[in-house]
Amino acid sequence: MSKGQEGALTRWFARRVAAAAKEAARASTDARPTRLKAPLEMGEPTVPPPWVAQLFANLDSCVGATVKTAIQPLQEQVDKLTKEVQELQDDQEKL
Repeated sequence: MSKGQEGALTRWFARRVAAAAKEAARASTDARPTRLKAPLEMGEPTVPPPWVAQLFANLDSCVGATVKTAIQPLQEQVDKLTKEVQELQDDQEKL
C-alpha cells in the first residue's frame, strides 16, 4: 500500500470516527424517552445504526484488499514451488 493510499485510508477512518462521535453525542442529548433507556431494558432487539454496518462493510473491503495484496508474493512462491515439485515427480517417474 502506498503512502498516498495509507493517508487516504487514515483520513477516511478519521472522518468515520468523527461522524460516529457526532452521532453518539446527538443520541446522548436526545430527550426522547426511547433514547433514555437501553434497548435491552426495553425488551427490544439491539440493532446497530446503518452507518455501523456500512463502516464494517467498508473496513472488511479495505482489509480484504490489503490482505490480498500482502499475500500475493507468498502465493507466487507457492505456485513456483508447486511447479517445481511437479517437475521433480515427473523426472522421478522417468527413472
